[in-house]
Amino acid sequence: MRNAFKIIGTFIIVFIILLSMGAGIFAETTDLNQNEENLMDIQPEERKLEEQGSEKQISQDKEVVVEESREEAEQESQEQVQEEQKSDNDNHEESDRTDSLLEDTSIQTTVEKLDYPSDTSVFQLDIRSNSGHTRVVLAWMYEGDTYLGVISLKEIKKVIYENSSVDLNKDTIKRAVDRNCQLVVNNINYGSIDAFADKTNKFNKHHRWSVIKIKGQTLFSPFKLTIKVDSGNGHGHNIIDQTITCKQPEYGSLTITNLLINPTVKDKKKKFDIFIYGPEGKVYTVTLAHKESVTLKGLQYGKYTMKEMVPMNFKNIRGNEKIVEINDEQPNNKVVIKNQRLNYGWFYDDDFIEKTIEVGS
Repeated sequence: MRNAFKIIGTFIIVFIILLSMGAGIFAETTDLNQNEENLMDIQPEERKLEEQGSEKQISQDKEVVVEESREEAEQESQEQVQEEQKSDNDNHEESDRTDSLLEDTSIQTTVEKLDYPSDTSVFQLDIRSNSGHTRVVLAWMYEGDTYLGVISLKEIKKVIYENSSVDLNKDTIKRAVDRNCQLVVNNINYGSIDAFADKTNKFNKHHRWSVIKIKGQTLFSPFKLTIKVDSGNGHGHNIIDQTITCKQPEYGSLTITNLLINPTVKDKKKKFDIFIYGPEGKVYTVTLAHKESVTLKGLQYGKYTMKEMVPMNFKNIRGNEKIVEINDEQPNNKVVIKNQRLNYGWFYDDDFIEKTIEVGS
């Protein structure tokens, strides 16, 4: 019986021990589950906060990137606008300056000065295209070559002289760099294109001189000429098969007489120098005493300006300058220079030592 109680007691002790261990294990398991539940409850909040922080950072980063992109875009846009404005300005300047200037492929050479020699007369012509924007105004020869002075709005691309095409290259055709360029032939300045303008032909800033050299070609009269410009089919700018006549300059004479008013015997021996300035830059000088005359022959038709070197103590009674003309109506013109002593004393006015005077008849 005692052994039975002992066994039962031992069993109870073991059961209590096992029960205690189970309770401990259960408690630990419960704590673990609670901790896991707490962790599970905490993690989403922290993750949510972290995700919100990340999203906020990303949003800020995006805003920064967008802001930077916007600034870069605005800067690039401003730079592009400036570049386009610069390009437009460059193109505008280039257009203003080179409507008249030629491209690299041009057959013409642009020059700032047109200066040519001549061993013949320079013939003044007036051959116009239908629009009047292309005009042949001068023709001359030098060492067997024919030269044509042309005013045109557009660049000249083709020339046909007497049914033969002219070889145009940088040596045979030159175009003025702008409308103010002067054309000089045989040291005579024919001026800018404005010297040939009239009421029906007013030139703009794109008109300019072109000089065409036709190698080995005699200047016929009349001759047939075609000029085509860089303007599509021409639109009235082309000169097509026009016949040009180079009329030889006509010539006349000018007789000059010097006359003194109330001269003394000594005054009659006094010499007076007269200068005559004629067409094509020619200058003639004559020296005459009282009642002496001289006749200049073979003078080309045109205007002649007469000036006198007045000796001391004398004056011309007509003024300071006189222009006479030799033409079909007056091919043999005459003028009389009238001078008079200013004073008879030892002293004289320095203003009368040298004067430009008018000669009159």
